[in-house]
Amino acid sequence: AQIAHIEEEYLTPEFIYGNNPSYNIIRSGRIEGVGDFVISMEMKNDVIKDIDIKGDFFLVGDIGQQIIAKLQGTAYTADAISAALPQQLDNVILNLKKDDFVSLLMKKTPTDVKKKQ
Repeated sequence: AQIAHIEEEYLTPEFIYGNNPSYNIIRSGRIEGVGDFVISMEMKNDVIKDIDIKGDFFLVGDIGQQIIAKLQGTAYTADAISAALPQQLDNVILNLKKDDFVSLLMKKTPTDVKKKQ
């Protein structure tokens, strides 16, 4: 009976889904006509908590407000990411199309990194 009582706390949805550790996903690749990207996402419960975008692309707008801030708190699905981003990304990064960027974020690679924080 005491063991069953102790187990109750660990079987609640709050414990199962709320106490999962954070992890990082790193995506890298080249988008033709735009440049090379290295994107690091801090994740928790399959939600983007923070994102860092680096590369040799040409910025023409505010990447922090128009891309990074929009993706923070977004579920890691192609539909959610696409909905969170503005329709036009080429006014932030020269020649960047939204579909290409979403594809890069969702790309599975053999070098995917998942690290507990």
